[in-house]
Amino acid sequence: MIRINLLPTKPGGGGGGGGDVGAVVGLIAFLLLALSSLPAVYLYWSNYEARLQYARDKIRQEQAAINRLKEAIRLIEEYKRQKAELERQLKIIHDLKNSRRGPVRFLDEISIRIPKKVWLTGIQQRNQIIVISGFAEANEWVANFLKYLEASPFIVDVNLSSSVRSTFNHPGSQRGESVVRFNLSCRIAQST
Repeated sequence: MIRINLLPTKPGGGGGGGGDVGAVVGLIAFLLLALSSLPAVYLYWSNYEARLQYARDKIRQEQAAINRLKEAIRLIEEYKRQKAELERQLKIIHDLKNSRRGPVRFLDEISIRIPKKVWLTGIQQRNQIIVISGFAEANEWVANFLKYLEASPFIVDVNLSSSVRSTFNHPGSQRGESVVRFNLSCRIAQST
């Protein structure tokens, strides 16, 4: 016949009460181990927090440095813009000074080289060409004036445009005087 035991049995297989003590000892050992590792976990966590705070501080410092450099770059760009503007203005002033010297030197050269019997009535500048008009007592004086202008290092391409004999009336005089009216063209030399 088969026998069936319907009485409850203890877990752990053994019939004695020693299994309960082992479980309690294991639980206590686990708790002691967990409690003893808490300082290590705390130290690891506080070290991690310190490194994290150091990294945050370093990021703030670097961001402040970047902001200072951005401001410096903005100031440098502003300086470059102002420098370029000043250089442009200085170039304009330099060009104006040079262009002012040319006509002054040209007029001085004409006043030095004009013969006694030649009178000028007008000087006009058209682009690079200077047109001079006037009158003289005779064609020889006009020819001398052309020759004197050609001898100047500041004047080039001297060309006689017209030379016409006409009568000139002095103000308050009844009789007219025979003169040669002329027009000539020339250029100021580039070296001036």
